[in-house]
Amino acid sequence: MKTFVVRPLFIVFAILFGWEYSLAQVASCSGTVSEHSSGEAIIGATVLVYRDSSGVAAGSVLTGARTNTFGFFSLPQLDFGRYVLVVCALGYIISPKPIMISAETARTSIVLTGVRKNVRMDSLTITGKRSGQSFAPSISIVDISVETVKKMPSLGGEADIYRTIQLMPGVKVANEVSGGLYIRGGSPEQNLTLLDGVPVYNPLHLGGFLSTFNSDAVSNIRLIKGAFPAEYGGRLSSVIDITMKEGTKEKISASGGVSLLASRLLLEGPIGEKASFMISGRRTYLDLLLGLVSDGQSPDYNFHDVNAKFNWTLSDNDRLFVSGYLGQDFLAPPRNPGNEDGLFYSTWGNLTGQIRWTHIFSPTLFTKLALISTSYNFGLDTYSRNRITEARRYLFGISSRLQDYGVRAEAEIFLPQGHNVKTGLETVYHTFRTVAVDSVPRPDFQRNFAQYLSSWETAAFVQDEWSPSPFLTTNIGVRFSHFQSGNYFFVEPRVSGVLTISEQFSLNVAAAGSSQFLHLLAQPNPNILVPTDAWFPSSERIRPSYSTQYVLGGKYANADEQLEIAAEVYYKTLQNIYDYRDAVASGFVVPLESAITLGNGEAYGLEVFLQKSIGIFSGWIGYTLSWTNRTFPEINGGKPFFPRYDRRHDVSAVFSCTINEHWDFSATWVYGTGQAFTMPTSVAELPANHALSPNANNSAQVRYIYSERNGFRLPPFHKLDINFTYKFQWLSLPFQLAISVYNVYSRQNPDNAFLSYTSEGGKLVVQSLFPIIPTLGLRFTF
Repeated sequence: MKTFVVRPLFIVFAILFGWEYSLAQVASCSGTVSEHSSGEAIIGATVLVYRDSSGVAAGSVLTGARTNTFGFFSLPQLDFGRYVLVVCALGYIISPKPIMISAETARTSIVLTGVRKNVRMDSLTITGKRSGQSFAPSISIVDISVETVKKMPSLGGEADIYRTIQLMPGVKVANEVSGGLYIRGGSPEQNLTLLDGVPVYNPLHLGGFLSTFNSDAVSNIRLIKGAFPAEYGGRLSSVIDITMKEGTKEKISASGGVSLLASRLLLEGPIGEKASFMISGRRTYLDLLLGLVSDGQSPDYNFHDVNAKFNWTLSDNDRLFVSGYLGQDFLAPPRNPGNEDGLFYSTWGNLTGQIRWTHIFSPTLFTKLALISTSYNFGLDTYSRNRITEARRYLFGISSRLQDYGVRAEAEIFLPQGHNVKTGLETVYHTFRTVAVDSVPRPDFQRNFAQYLSSWETAAFVQDEWSPSPFLTTNIGVRFSHFQSGNYFFVEPRVSGVLTISEQFSLNVAAAGSSQFLHLLAQPNPNILVPTDAWFPSSERIRPSYSTQYVLGGKYANADEQLEIAAEVYYKTLQNIYDYRDAVASGFVVPLESAITLGNGEAYGLEVFLQKSIGIFSGWIGYTLSWTNRTFPEINGGKPFFPRYDRRHDVSAVFSCTINEHWDFSATWVYGTGQAFTMPTSVAELPANHALSPNANNSAQVRYIYSERNGFRLPPFHKLDINFTYKFQWLSLPFQLAISVYNVYSRQNPDNAFLSYTSEGGKLVVQSLFPIIPTLGLRFTF
């Protein structure tokens, strides 16, 4: 680790710990907020301080705070005396609690009880009536409840976190099947996906159809679409921060579900009085179903994933967490391959693990230390097959693996005058392995190629969330990043602010710079469904990527109608991004440097979000107007082009209602401008053995002449999905039956287009994927 990264952080720690010592001489109040039945920490609860009950009635807020990831909050520099704490959180009954501060510090625990109806579907900001102070500065931040995910219509009856995130403005997908998220012009590898703070490099199953996250094992979902604070780094575009359940402390219990795609089961409960656990598993049975209906002639595919988390309360000030995730996909040829000449076997998956210790040094100093490990592996082997003898001959294979080991230390310090300071240091050791074996020489392969790379990545950050006045909240920070391979160093400033104009109206602004040292190239051949994309590090020849983002927006909330409308404009530049050269036909190119080229990009747009977040009827409408372009000197003649996922207009509408105590209903409708694609504009027929197209068959050849890259558009995409949920009891146990209809009016949405050439001429063929599909899913708890 370089001294220019570590030394500034030590100075910051020394200053902050000095402030912490001085704060020990004044009164302060801290505590935790947890859920009544399970004992789980409640993240993002708002804690407001009033002088007395009359102050609560008048809305005279003295100060306030929000709980962190572990449910901890701190209220520094309070005078001795009596107060009333009012705690508000998403989906819970508002809880006032009298408290007496008669010593230098006060510690309290607050337990909230959940509500079943009129639950908000989105983030919650509590504002004092007189002061107008907002304790939740929100720049492009969306909090999504797990209950919202489970209410959404789904294909196959499997509730999916990524499918719900796709309904947010500014979020796009490549096609109807893909779950890869393109957020504000960034590609999927530019999203930092965290599971309990550990990066997950490939968060998708089933070729992108489902995410790797089992919603039953998740307690909190946060999407930061851009200009994220200094505590996050290593990616250019956005943050998807997912927190796993800790496990109930009440009793041993189980929940699960069965859908047309997979089955899942979760177990959780206490371990004595000081500990609890949660373990969940999920497996698809597509291999079994397809084997039955196709007589063994469909590919053999399945996936499984396992989540586990254990936590111990070591003392009033210390907690220990151990968590992990394992997910694996398997794809094999049909058991009865029929006339197939080529066979392939593929496997890919993630493995993460973490040991995390939290310690409360004082009511105003919260720390955590984590040891992390994460890996992603991919392998593909192909064979030729003799249909008569069934003999198989190995053709080629490729495998890749990315492995990280890291340490992260963070401190959260609550200072007077509304300062909430976070600072931290992390270092990660990356290793990369790529191996290719080929039995027949070909232009895209270097036979028996093996590459092993490694590098240290180190980062330090400090940020101050500060409320200099009752109407202004700011977050000012900086992140220092260093990558050993190539000796790259970046200083990344992060600034944001929220100005409360009135009780109903606020403005927000943000600017941020961020770097990325790890790169991923999307598969250039869309017909290859396995994730052959390979991660590779920056080096002396491969430069790190860097982005600069700017955000400006406003929000208006009608308290009486519980309606809120928000609008944001954004502008993002991307430097040193990579893509395959035009001549590359597949993602199996080794070595990689010979196939990639360097370029830049930009993205800008407007997002509008209208939501009704409480009541029997709730939902939102999102609209995005955006432009995304890329410029590569060696692609498209050096002229800018739109990437495939660029869409000018995107609309999403979500509606949810409670019909009665047994039935809930939800519906989603989406519309998007057609995807950009490269289309042949003319055809040239070359004579036999022409110099431009030699042919061993001594026959005429057809060569297509293409448009500019992505110079044409497919027709628009739109569809309606609906879901009915029926709640009932069987054998005195609660069940929920989800009845979903995908693509209600059976819109034939175009997914791909190609030119079919015959002796009579060429014809443009447009392919679509899914018609109307009804599905069922069953959830249960015991």
